[in-house]
Amino acid sequence: MPCIYPGPHSDQMSVEHPVPYALGRFSGFALLRDRVCRACNTEIGKRTETQFLRAGPTGFFRWLLGVRGRDGLPPSPFLVGAAGVPAMEMPGRLPDASYEVLFEVNPGGSETVQPCRQIVFEHPIAGTRPLRVTDQMRKEPHLLAEQLAELGFTEAKPLQAYAGPDDTPWVTELVVAFGGAPPTWTSADIPAAKIQLATTYTVTTAYLRAIAKIAFHYALTVFPEFTGMEPEFSDIKQFIWDGTGDADRFVRQRTEQFVANFNASERPTDWMHILAARRTYMAITANAQFFAGPRSLPPGYEVYLGRNPARLDVRPETKAHLFVLTEPDAEGPVGVVEDANTANLILPVFNRTAL
Repeated sequence: MPCIYPGPHSDQMSVEHPVPYALGRFSGFALLRDRVCRACNTEIGKRTETQFLRAGPTGFFRWLLGVRGRDGLPPSPFLVGAAGVPAMEMPGRLPDASYEVLFEVNPGGSETVQPCRQIVFEHPIAGTRPLRVTDQMRKEPHLLAEQLAELGFTEAKPLQAYAGPDDTPWVTELVVAFGGAPPTWTSADIPAAKIQLATTYTVTTAYLRAIAKIAFHYALTVFPEFTGMEPEFSDIKQFIWDGTGDADRFVRQRTEQFVANFNASERPTDWMHILAARRTYMAITANAQFFAGPRSLPPGYEVYLGRNPARLDVRPETKAHLFVLTEPDAEGPVGVVEDANTANLILPVFNRTAL
């Protein structure tokens, strides 16, 4: 069977995990075989999955829970952006502090935060402003100067700095280079306290294309009679490949939960990803939700994959699975797949037959 995407193609076909490997390694679910060649799979990953895995809600929760990929834990999304989007920001104040600092979540499921690596600058008129110190600034300190200039903070001086023990020597050099006194570094003994924080992140169409790819590959897995070569899937494949088309036509973030139990104020006992695919007489649609958990229900998405290629006596049918994380930081499989009771759990996707 030829590759379902436009190319460039390779002779070697890929074994595709509907849920990306970096979101967990799950046992008990069939893999998608002989549909996507390795070259196309790699190219789509570079175009879409980097941002999906390291930015937005999925990047946040992946870091929070310490879910490792093939290369281990990714860089902190609070210090490093991904695929053209800036790093996340979580501003707030330490107890009894008079200025804001930037926080980062500690990875591994502890649900604690600490100040990320940064320098707090004080401007004689504009006040204080925390600026994260990236790894790149270690060799290119002019990047920090450029950021200060963009903010109109060229007259600002370092007021405070935060860094780990391994970073204090070069962060000290930055502080001095920008007119600050060499800081007297101490281990911050911050008393335990609950503080209200909000995270700001940026996503682009690439993020939505990654969701469309996951939904499409999942649908091909649970409805194996479809090859993916059907002309009805041409538009969704082109959107996944290069972003052609209106993103809102294919992927929409839901305002309500698509799992009925969640709308009844129930919560899962474990962290999980949820995928569902539905076929009716007119359309193939899907739902996706990532990192639903005991204390958080990130938004779900609905995905329109195309008109149903098989429109003779097609009764509505829904397939749904829970990809349950059991050991987020283990080396081997870190989760299991459970068949969802679609009669009670999954609500039908919003009717898109007019699209």
